[in-house]
Amino acid sequence: QHAALLKTLIAVLERGHILSDVGRYDLRSIMQEIEFVAEAARKLKLGRISPYEAVNTALKIERSLKEGEFYQTSSSDAPEYCFVATRLVEYTEKHIAHLEQEVGRLIDLGDLALEES
Repeated sequence: QHAALLKTLIAVLERGHILSDVGRYDLRSIMQEIEFVAEAARKLKLGRISPYEAVNTALKIERSLKEGEFYQTSSSDAPEYCFVATRLVEYTEKHIAHLEQEVGRLIDLGDLALEES
């Protein structure tokens, strides 16, 4: 669902609409987040990531989206933006709740203990 909504935003921007208030996100922070995600993807491709680490990584990414409040802070002159941004916030919150449950389940199964040994 996230991907489809983000593609909608890209289409809006490609039509010439303006996305404002994004200047508060510095390039260094963005690059660090991209590298974090890229490293997790490399580990996944190599089979070097535990179920706990995979879910915890996804949780960190989702939380950073929420904590950064990108969708609440940014605005656009496109009427679709408000609808899409609101949905993305809702979906992110649902993902976080689901991932938190999954982390708890994995801890209960002992996956964290296996990872730490």
